[in-house]
Amino acid sequence: DSSSEAEDQVPVRIPLGHRPVLFSVPGSRKLVANIVAQTGWAQGLCNFEVYDNGEINAKVEETVTNHDVFLLCARDDAGAEINFSLMQLMLFVSALKGEAPYRLTVVLPCLEYA
Repeated sequence: DSSSEAEDQVPVRIPLGHRPVLFSVPGSRKLVANIVAQTGWAQGLCNFEVYDNGEINAKVEETVTNHDVFLLCARDDAGAEINFSLMQLMLFVSALKGEAPYRLTVVLPCLEYA
């Protein structure tokens, strides 16, 4: 039935007119691509670098001022250890907060830190 397919593809709406932007830390990019395809939201542009001495650089490549920002952090055990992933997450949250979003929501499906 083509009418039910059209209903499934309706973008998710956020009130107040703040365009939602979805970011991800490395290791979550495939999941974010699926979410963007389902919701119709924009995927945020960002850059993560790891230097030879172990330092991490997280940079927001677009303005998110007055937007609803969602940051997805789904861990990839093959990609990095938990402490490294948490540092990436905290640095990127700090970078996003510096851009003055309307709201910042971190989506952390599972945190297996004990």
